[in-house]
Amino acid sequence: METKIPFNIAATKQGATAMIRITGSIGWQTNAEIFRNEVDKLISGGVRDAHVYINTPGGSVFDANEIVNIISKFPGRVTGEGGALVASAGSYIAVHCHTFSMPSNGQFMIHKPTGITKGKTSEIETYLKLMRDIEKLYFEAYMAKAKNKADFINKWDLGDYWMTAVEAKQAGFITEVNQVVNIDNETVAMFASCNCPNVPLSLPTSKQPENKQTGLKAAIAALLDLQDNITEAGLVRHIAALKKDVADVKTTLLEDAYKAGRITETEKGIYSKLPVSSIHYIIMGSIENRDWTFDHWQKQNPEGLSEMRKNEPQRFQTLLDEHVNKLKIR
Repeated sequence: METKIPFNIAATKQGATAMIRITGSIGWQTNAEIFRNEVDKLISGGVRDAHVYINTPGGSVFDANEIVNIISKFPGRVTGEGGALVASAGSYIAVHCHTFSMPSNGQFMIHKPTGITKGKTSEIETYLKLMRDIEKLYFEAYMAKAKNKADFINKWDLGDYWMTAVEAKQAGFITEVNQVVNIDNETVAMFASCNCPNVPLSLPTSKQPENKQTGLKAAIAALLDLQDNITEAGLVRHIAALKKDVADVKTTLLEDAYKAGRITETEKGIYSKLPVSSIHYIIMGSIENRDWTFDHWQKQNPEGLSEMRKNEPQRFQTLLDEHVNKLKIR
């Protein structure tokens, strides 16, 4: 399974328990050796028990198997906790915990491992054997937990087997159902990435969300250095006045440049749609101030310097190189 959800795995110590956190699409984008060393240090330091949190759409079946091997080193009890989504390779890790809890709005999914390969006949046969070995490991792990063995075997052959947390508990794959949890945008994306038939948009929590409109108004007021208790009507009037001021500045810049013969009538119309900083740079920076140094631009027209970086990257780089060389000489 390929997704764009970043994978993260870490092991830390909380009291006498190792806290393992696994989120995102499973795969060793982070260093496997680092995680293995973290676990080894915890165990050598006397830590026996572990708590494993999982919120994932799945990922590499091989990496999930290696994670299980590393976590299995803990000599004590391994308790598991699911986020809103425990699917595919993530559910394989989950069933290796002694106990596993999930929120009541969580979803749990199991299926046969899948893979893709290419190459010579011998290479394909080797990969096929590897996949059959992995499939056997997955089947045995789920079978050991399943309460209704015959029903599990039927579901195993049908493809993706999606369960609510309550259904997963009834089937024997988890041991406890907890309260509802909030589902963030990243988790929603994970649901979509593994073809969940019921992708949640939002789920209720006991905490009421902040009034987004009020929060936005306060943020805009802060950016404009206005009082936070300004009314919406007052904010609109202030923004309208700013907009008019900007339009007046644009008009003055363009008219002066047109009268001076620096731009044509057509260019005046085109440039009127650009930000003031871009207009100022195009009219002034690209025609005058050719003898300015990088330091002079920084002090006299930093906005123009930013526009130069976008519009004339070679000129910007030349000035920057000259500036850096002078600093080295000093």
